[in-house]
Amino acid sequence: LDKSVTGKPLLMGEFHMEVGKIPPVMYAAHLDIEDEDDFVHGVCVAGLPNIASGRNRHCAWSYTFGHAANVSVGLQRCAAGRRAVGDEWLPLRRRDETVRVRGRADELWTFWDSDEGTVMGDAASEQPVHLPSMQWHGFEHTYRDLMAFADVHRCRSVKALLKVHEEIKFLSLAGTFADVDGHLGYTQTGTTSPDPTRWGPHAGWVARDGAPAPAPTV
Repeated sequence: LDKSVTGKPLLMGEFHMEVGKIPPVMYAAHLDIEDEDDFVHGVCVAGLPNIASGRNRHCAWSYTFGHAANVSVGLQRCAAGRRAVGDEWLPLRRRDETVRVRGRADELWTFWDSDEGTVMGDAASEQPVHLPSMQWHGFEHTYRDLMAFADVHRCRSVKALLKVHEEIKFLSLAGTFADVDGHLGYTQTGTTSPDPTRWGPHAGWVARDGAPAPAPTV
């Protein structure tokens, strides 16, 4: 703190993003909040409703990639819209999506979902086939991320920033914070699988639905 003129913390953010591109990835923004006699300014990603690195009168924040193991990849044995789990064949949930394609007729894309994620391929085959699946943990809570980011701008302390970021369940971010009282903070957001055997590629047919496997002995 003795390096700053005011004696307050200085926060530096390193995004690990290509910010010098044309058109740029990050855009500078400044908003005055008259009702609260405050402001928020910094840089943001076009299309996202938050300042990715910035400050108000009371605190500052910045992020980079969190790299949490929040994506589970597996291999499923599928046939006739089902997948093998142990000695059982459990039904997959069929999901049809109409995709609009410019200059061509609409296309119908079919997906097969389960609690293990989305199967990448045609699970309707009558003959058993091995297909990859992927699950991004926290995807169903995306709305919580958006609401939390909106609240970041209203925070008045590092303690408040840390509390708000507990609600971010989808994006894996590493956040660094500082406030005018000299407090510093760091947090990691996102959601990982409670089953440690799913933190890498795994065989879906040995999974135990609804029952996380015991933690490995180290």
